[in-house]
Amino acid sequence: MNNENFNLAAMIAKNAADEEEAIQGYYELMPLIMDKADQDVIKEIISDEKNHAMLLRKMMAKYDSNIPVATDDPSAPAATPSAPAAGDLSAPAAPLPPLPPLEPLTEPAQTASIS
Repeated sequence: MNNENFNLAAMIAKNAADEEEAIQGYYELMPLIMDKADQDVIKEIISDEKNHAMLLRKMMAKYDSNIPVATDDPSAPAATPSAPAAGDLSAPAAPLPPLPPLEPLTEPAQTASIS
């Protein structure tokens, strides 16, 4: 890998890490938002950010030959990645936790009036 590709791969890796950090921030935001429509917007943003991170990781593999690329071809040899160096931005991020279940919003109980 030449120096130009290394710098590009490092820049892409940083952007992928930023996407992962943003996703984590949105997960932390979710329990604080009570409005269902706003929760749906945050879920859509999380989905978009996950897609961005995945696309960036694929792009990193294009410019960094040290990153193994998965294949759907069962006859292809399995990649054996080496352990990433400490602080290696090209290392894949740990998977994010699933969204916590949302508590259903309920109307206050109606009290029956006695006439």
